[in-house]
Amino acid sequence: MTNNSSSPAPSKGRFLAYLRVSTPKQGEGSSLITQREAIARFAHRRGLEIVGWYEEKESAARRGRPVFGQVLRLVSSGKADGLIVHKVDRSARNLKDWADLGELIDRGVPVYFAGDDLDLTSRSGRLAADIQAVIAADYVRNLKEEAKRGIQKRLEQGFCPNGAPLGYLDSGPAKVKRIDPSRAPFIRMPPTSVTACIAPSRCYCRFMIHEEIRTERDNTDAWICVCLNEPHMDGFFPCDSAGQEMDPVDGWTELYVCHRCGRIIDQGSLKIVTQTSRSA
Repeated sequence: MTNNSSSPAPSKGRFLAYLRVSTPKQGEGSSLITQREAIARFAHRRGLEIVGWYEEKESAARRGRPVFGQVLRLVSSGKADGLIVHKVDRSARNLKDWADLGELIDRGVPVYFAGDDLDLTSRSGRLAADIQAVIAADYVRNLKEEAKRGIQKRLEQGFCPNGAPLGYLDSGPAKVKRIDPSRAPFIRMPPTSVTACIAPSRCYCRFMIHEEIRTERDNTDAWICVCLNEPHMDGFFPCDSAGQEMDPVDGWTELYVCHRCGRIIDQGSLKIVTQTSRSA
């Protein structure tokens, strides 16, 4: 009786599969499907059992991807025998993550790239993989430089390429940003001239030069710190007298800490109580 060539070889280990795209929008396309199919075919040919599929929709340009970190920890702790990724640049586009993966390989943990014919147990195979990792990292550096050049060009043309900065109103793409009459004075006035830390909307924020600024939104929770932090930015958190954040009880009306500069504010008086070590 002849063997069916399509049948997988006996299992040679339990592996995790890692798939990645750079953004959630890319995840809606076919890339993850293509990666999954390539990894499944590779495992089938090699007789490798995939015991877990891990997908991530995040750029690999910086260290700190949670799913990638989880996969490395699982493999490192022996929860799986090895790891399969589609290509080198799907695993890392920064050299720190590549070094972490290299530590697993140095310990003899099997790591395969389904789309790259690389033997990572050989010196030449490791060298080829290292070169691809460096190229992947350089690709990110080049993108950053191109983006900076594009931003500089738009600025030279008199346009802000991103959303309107604090103190300006967004007039739409490729249009000059207009000054926000309610917030621009906060930008023009130096923070050292402010006596009150925060100013809720529909209230006045008094400056040492006795000018008064009034915001337009009818929302008493819309605070602006002297460091220009707002609730939708770094935010304000309930805290104790030492500035330690804490879970508030219902109706908390006491102290808050600015999560950007560390100033502690009394909610009732809207005054700075003290400054923690986080203060600039």
